[in-house]
Amino acid sequence: MVEHMASAPKPVPFLETIDARVALSKAGKIRISCPLAEDVRNYVGNMHGGVIAAIAEAAARAALRCAHPKGKQSTIEMKLNYFRPIVKGEITAVADLISGESTICVANVELFDSAKNLAAAAIVTMQR
Repeated sequence: MVEHMASAPKPVPFLETIDARVALSKAGKIRISCPLAEDVRNYVGNMHGGVIAAIAEAAARAALRCAHPKGKQSTIEMKLNYFRPIVKGEITAVADLISGESTICVANVELFDSAKNLAAAAIVTMQR
């Protein structure tokens, strides 16, 4: 189920497919949470790395859309480091736009497991 808060952008259909929840935190950061369901697991049973990457990119783009709701945005580059597997529960991505005033924008995304351990981190560069 996708939760829409007053200023949180509407998520992409893929996020609805994986039952992700999108919210805007009190600090103005985008949060996307996704449960570890059977259809997002890899062959060893962990959350697939491609799903983690998609959630990180979606959170960064949502942070950019909150700051600049008009116009098109596209991702130019993403650097993602994986620190621990998601083996149960859910993953939560927290995105913060760290440079967003020019046509090239950068977001920092931290991804946490259910125990609030840092599971992955991304830097996403986008064009608006």
